[in-house]
Amino acid sequence: MAGKRPLPTKYFPGRQITGGETSVSEDNKCIYSNRIGVNFSVFDFVLDVGCKVPGDPAQTSLLKIVMSPQHCKVFSQILQKNVEKYEKAFGPIPLPPATAAKDGKPIMQ
Repeated sequence: MAGKRPLPTKYFPGRQITGGETSVSEDNKCIYSNRIGVNFSVFDFVLDVGCKVPGDPAQTSLLKIVMSPQHCKVFSQILQKNVEKYEKAFGPIPLPPATAAKDGKPIMQ
């Protein structure tokens, strides 16, 4: 590995990337989320991943994921394909009534 210089980590906080190899730091952890907010501009999408505890009006933001519109579209296609695979293996995923359209507008966006 001599001679390999680490790539800039400006866009990869918590990671040291060297010549195609990725080392994940101890700060990289798995989180549970039951809430996601989506915002966008002409340049990017921002996924605000968080957790909402029943009875608590506060919503904790745990992570923000920023993607280009192209990456977000590919991500949505990958996610949709995997939901279809899941439902084929385990059956339809039921949605709670709170997600049903109200006055023609979905409650969850």
